[in-house]
Amino acid sequence: MQCPSCEHQATDAEFGEPAKCPACGVYYHKALAHKERLARRDSAREIEIDEDPEISEPSITDKVKRGFDGAIRAVEDGRRARAARDHAMAARRQVEIPSAVAVVDLRMPFWSMVWFMVKWVIASIPALIILGMILVAVFSFVVGFVGSYSKYTGM
Repeated sequence: MQCPSCEHQATDAEFGEPAKCPACGVYYHKALAHKERLARRDSAREIEIDEDPEISEPSITDKVKRGFDGAIRAVEDGRRARAARDHAMAARRQVEIPSAVAVVDLRMPFWSMVWFMVKWVIASIPALIILGMILVAVFSFVVGFVGSYSKYTGM
């Protein structure tokens, strides 16, 4: 058996089941289908060229025009895809907008609530320390400012 991709010669047993080339690792049926597609495309191109004997190859301006047309189509497709994605995201955002919540009742065991409050008090200690330091700094500044002001005014 001969690989259609790399043309490696081997026995059928080496290719295995499904047939896979031991040299390049390509599956036989996929490589064969690819070769057939290329052959059909080339034959279709030859038929197009045979139909119009004056034009053997498109001119540079035709190639540029086709390139610009393809680019314009790609940009339009991208814009359409982006508009669809934005529309879907907007619809999703409308669903995800939180609504107002009103707590009517809280059912929690007493000792669980006591333990929660104890943890809350312990967690507030660093905040109280920071707040105390800020108050001491502000009070020291005010006392220092008033003390220095009274020294010069004769109070």
